[in-house]
Amino acid sequence: MAAQFVDIFINTFYQQFVQSATNSQVKPAPLMVLGDTPNWRIWIVVPIPNTNPPQYQLLQNNAVGGLQVALCSDPRGSAEVPQTQQYVWTPSGSSDPNQQYWTATIALNTVALSALFTTGTTSQVNVWLEVKVISLGGFPTTIFQIKLPIQYAVITPANLIVPAGQTPLSLEEAMAIFLKRRIIGPVNIVDPVNNHEAVLYVAPDGSTHFDQLK
Repeated sequence: MAAQFVDIFINTFYQQFVQSATNSQVKPAPLMVLGDTPNWRIWIVVPIPNTNPPQYQLLQNNAVGGLQVALCSDPRGSAEVPQTQQYVWTPSGSSDPNQQYWTATIALNTVALSALFTTGTTSQVNVWLEVKVISLGGFPTTIFQIKLPIQYAVITPANLIVPAGQTPLSLEEAMAIFLKRRIIGPVNIVDPVNNHEAVLYVAPDGSTHFDQLK
């Protein structure tokens, strides 16, 4: 199945998320849930010089050397280390000026992010999202910075509970049930190493047969 992307249009002039390069209406921030690893597709919307009222276009892939994205709870804290970051982004590679974006996976499942949820009652924390572009000469420039919430997940391995009336089934129990069942018709058995195949069946006269197929 093809990867599902979260499209994020960043307007560097208004410093906000927008609908598209041609629609500057504000768009809600991307949903961020602790434990997720979403695939982001970032489109950077920049103003066209000398246009009044401002008009916009997409930043072209070949105009910069790359992106850097980081999430940090407190940039002025003692450690000043992001809770998660992604510094390797894949450009679209398209020659179409309207298909200029960068893609990467954002890890929202880091230990550092989990540590922000310090109490059992904390369901949301705020972090700073920062985006930098790397010039063709290798110099970073911050183009976007905004404070966003990260939600605590509802579904986690720790709170996965088997519904009442049902119990987990072990492999041993499953095998025992399978071997006790009444099988009608032939049973094909395959050697997983050499792919040899045989069939086990009961003939109409009651005799048992185990024949090699290949």
